[in-house]
Amino acid sequence: MIATALKEFKQYSRFILQMAGCRAAVEGMLRGMTPTWKIQDGKPRVQAAVFVAEQILDEKTGMYFAVETVMVDKVLEELQKGLFEMEENGLNLRVENNAGEDAAEAGEGEESSTKELSADDKILSDALRVTGELVRFLVKRKSRPHLDMKKRARRVYLKKLQISGGPYASTMQLATHISILIGGSDVVQESIIAPWEEAWWTKHKTVDPSVLQMIEAGAAMELEQQKALEAAEAEKEAEGEDVEGDESNGDDVDEEGDGEEGDSQNAAESEEEKKD
Repeated sequence: MIATALKEFKQYSRFILQMAGCRAAVEGMLRGMTPTWKIQDGKPRVQAAVFVAEQILDEKTGMYFAVETVMVDKVLEELQKGLFEMEENGLNLRVENNAGEDAAEAGEGEESSTKELSADDKILSDALRVTGELVRFLVKRKSRPHLDMKKRARRVYLKKLQISGGPYASTMQLATHISILIGGSDVVQESIIAPWEEAWWTKHKTVDPSVLQMIEAGAAMELEQQKALEAAEAEKEAEGEDVEGDESNGDDVDEEGDGEEGDSQNAAESEEEKKD
């Protein structure tokens, strides 16, 4: 209801959303969509955070121009809490959609790749997507995109713009942790670190050390898990070879037994012929 009202106000009037109104809208949507019962699996909380993030990213609501970085952090915190609840309930947070990626590479489009995702994977995939988009949005807003616009577009943009703050260190930490949980360290480098490093205002800055430590820890954990999987597969293959070897030895014994029985039968027949 709040998102619809913001879009209609902006469409049918010269309504410009202020920071206080945007703050109230974010808090109201999170409060209205987040369940209050204690026993839950975290999915409703994640879906609520994803919905609010999409409204922030949609310029039609006006929140793009007025949302504060602390409110973006609040949305990411809700998303992180929901992921923790999902993990506590035994759900796998890592999204692996090899079939969908292969279909997309084959030219079948995004629609076919989406069909391959389960309901849980779709929730996690959306969470990963909006996390990266929120970081890119904050980086873009702080990069003063109006400097490359024409006069009329620049005037309209600056009239709507209420704040031009970029991501904080806390924003990068939250986005990095969420992306590691769902997509892994490689996804963090592509969707979180790369947009920040490509901005003109970060040329003489370095990524927060805590973020780099999180990426290193995530990469080390992924390496350990990969080694454990490889060891388990090697053990299964060795067990399979042992079973095949036992079966083949049994077949050899049976064949040898059959040969001995045939020889004894031939000898008995030859003795009967001699007696006759």
